[in-house]
Amino acid sequence: MHKAQQRAHELRDVVGKLLRATVEFPPDTVVTVTKAAVSADGLVGTVFLSVFPEGQSAEVLALVERRHGDLQRGIAARFSRHPSPRVRYVLDAGPAALDRLDRLSRSARNNA
Repeated sequence: MHKAQQRAHELRDVVGKLLRATVEFPPDTVVTVTKAAVSADGLVGTVFLSVFPEGQSAEVLALVERRHGDLQRGIAARFSRHPSPRVRYVLDAGPAALDRLDRLSRSARNNA
């Protein structure tokens, strides 16, 4: 496995654990780290978050951003390679887009 891929897998795992331990999400909200990417030099990381229900996405992203410093320190303390990547968080449009396509497909079949 390529070094950037190894770092991405590690980043995904570390951030997932940190989010569960340090961020209090709204009740009945599920947040999942769907994937992570790390630049070839290992200095920049992007963590993709999936939020259910989708209507909580903006609030969840704001909560994560408010804890950015704590999360970054946690990543630095737990990451096996140094320096650890500087991380940004984005919403993963993939799951929501797939859900919309699935609903449209079912609707089209029902109307046919």
